[in-house]
Amino acid sequence: MNAQLEEMLTMKRVIDGAISPLQTHEWRGIRHFMKPIPDPLCFDPESANPNLRVSIDLTQVKFQPSTENLKDRRHCFEPGLYVLAMPGFQSGLHYWEVDVGLKSNWIIGVVKGLVERKGITELSPPHGYFVLRKHQDYEFYGLGSLPLMVKTSPIRIGVSLDLIRHHLAFYDADTAKMIYEYSDCSLDKGLFAFFCP
Repeated sequence: MNAQLEEMLTMKRVIDGAISPLQTHEWRGIRHFMKPIPDPLCFDPESANPNLRVSIDLTQVKFQPSTENLKDRRHCFEPGLYVLAMPGFQSGLHYWEVDVGLKSNWIIGVVKGLVERKGITELSPPHGYFVLRKHQDYEFYGLGSLPLMVKTSPIRIGVSLDLIRHHLAFYDADTAKMIYEYSDCSLDKGLFAFFCP
């Protein structure tokens, strides 16, 4: 009886938005049958570093050295090879997936809309960056310089953003296993998905 009551309370918290569906035992058990529906995101070409090419349909980005002299690029990241996605997030719960494939280096996460885009900036919460980094094959980093203990290298990363609880989590999208999370952080409205492909 207590187990049933606990299960009902857990499901009520999920329904009420207190717990992300990816954090529950029930979700982990049914993940092979159901997955959260990812938010539709598009890359923002205005924010892309000049050496990043965004596809015509705004769904893919790749490195391609630029030979053009682009003087009026106020909104792009330089020198970092970064790009934002649109639309931004103002409130509520959001989930998206990033196909990182077999790449050995990448950075994904969210940033505050008013982050400095010119020059070299530390990608950390005090500067408006909440990210997960992959460096080399099995080295993952969240906040800080100590590597995370990740035994496999995910092909797809699920990102769950809860602006109600100020919570950001990164998952292996295929197994729903959490890689890293930012809890009770200063996440507020005006956030954008952030990528360094």
